[in-house]
Amino acid sequence: MIHITIGGRKFALAFTLAALDGFEEVFGKALDKDTLAAKMGDRHALVSLIRILGEQGEALEGRELDVDERWIAQRLRVADLPRVQNALLAAITEGMRMETETQDEDEEVDVVLEELKKKEQPAG
Repeated sequence: MIHITIGGRKFALAFTLAALDGFEEVFGKALDKDTLAAKMGDRHALVSLIRILGEQGEALEGRELDVDERWIAQRLRVADLPRVQNALLAAITEGMRMETETQDEDEEVDVVLEELKKKEQPAG
C-alpha cells in the first residue's frame, strides 16, 4: 500500500480494478501509458487521481475517504506536485505487479498460476 500525506493527513492509495473503473468514468477512456503520461502533467487530473486511488486505498484499510477533490486541491502546493506524481505512479505500479511468492532468492512464482495448476491436477 502506498501512503501520501496531504494537509497533515495520511491517506492510502491503491490501484485496483475499481480504481481503473473510476479512471475510465472520470476521464472517459481506458488507462494506457499515453493517457497516464498526459494526466500526470495536468494538475486537475492529479487531484482526481488522488481521489480515485485514495477511495480504493482507504477502503482496503477499512476506512472511507472523507475528503473531496476540492479539499485535496486546497491543501496541495505547486511544490507538492512531484511528490504527488511519484506517489501515484508508485501506487499504479504496485497495483499492476503480479502477486508472487519467492521460492529461491532469484526465482519468483506466480501464486495465481500455481493455484490454478493445483486445481487442474486430479486428486490422487
